[in-house]
Amino acid sequence: MLQLEAGRWMLTLGGILGDHPPTDPDGFLGFARSLRFPTSTRPSATPSRWTTRSPSAFPVSVRHRYERLDRFPDGLLVMGDAVCSFDPVYGQGMTVAALGALTLQRHLQPGTPRPGPFFADLAGVVDVPWDIAVGGDLVYPGVEGRRTLRSRLINTYLGRLHAAAGDRDAVPAAPTWADHAS
Repeated sequence: MLQLEAGRWMLTLGGILGDHPPTDPDGFLGFARSLRFPTSTRPSATPSRWTTRSPSAFPVSVRHRYERLDRFPDGLLVMGDAVCSFDPVYGQGMTVAALGALTLQRHLQPGTPRPGPFFADLAGVVDVPWDIAVGGDLVYPGVEGRRTLRSRLINTYLGRLHAAAGDRDAVPAAPTWADHAS
């Protein structure tokens, strides 16, 4: 739930393994109320005005490991979604693409980038957000995938972080735009 300008709010809900929020107002709010939100953020009444409800589906996150190739075509580099495509619910894709552009910039400064070193550095940019985003799905027993010690530790930490973030007394609120406008 995110406060926007002019007293408006944006509520985003996601689902997994066939449990998805309905798009009709009553079903959407019923789904929201069924979740384990702190009371302070739970939608309590039917909004006076609905705007766009935009259902979307993201079938699978994909990562191509170009850094593992022995050879790569001369004069070609790939970036962004051609390297990895994140489920948008995790909010990682644009940041990783921007960090990839900065990585390319560093490789262009001395001249024409060589694919091997570029892809190795790019893999380093992708590794942590990939582990968080893709590993996050492994919390759900119905999701197929190897649950490594690393993914279990990250998910335990993130679960505790999210629980603490929902407690207004445990985590200070981030400044809003209005705090900076004056």
